[in-house]
Amino acid sequence: MFILVNIPFFLFGGRAMGLAFGLKTLFANIAIMALGLTMPAALQVAKISPVFAALFGGSIIGFGILAIARHSAGVGGIGVVALILQKSRGWNAGRTQMGCDVLILLASLPILSADRFALSILSAGAINAVLVVNHRPGRYIGH
Repeated sequence: MFILVNIPFFLFGGRAMGLAFGLKTLFANIAIMALGLTMPAALQVAKISPVFAALFGGSIIGFGILAIARHSAGVGGIGVVALILQKSRGWNAGRTQMGCDVLILLASLPILSADRFALSILSAGAINAVLVVNHRPGRYIGH
């Protein structure tokens, strides 16, 4: 499902950012899917604090998204749109992603319990804090 949902974003990203961006984004999605499928066999956690998991997991995801963005690719979804808006309009990709995440989280209010909502906010905050602080256009171009 992950790759199927992201197909429009591969196409949109490839058209707006170039074929290499679209192909790298597709490859990143295949790698994420493969790692996600193998993770249960490779890693078993008996107990972990949900707050720690939200903050640490969000930070690790943020650094992963940052690494992929530094290599001119996206992870799909809103992240691709945020990178396109950064390139075309100069919008900060981290702030754009954060704004979209806020809207998505607000839409989830009617169906999420208060504790799940709070953990989602922590995780999204950690992801986006990494991106807002570290992702700047032109920062990674060597001369």
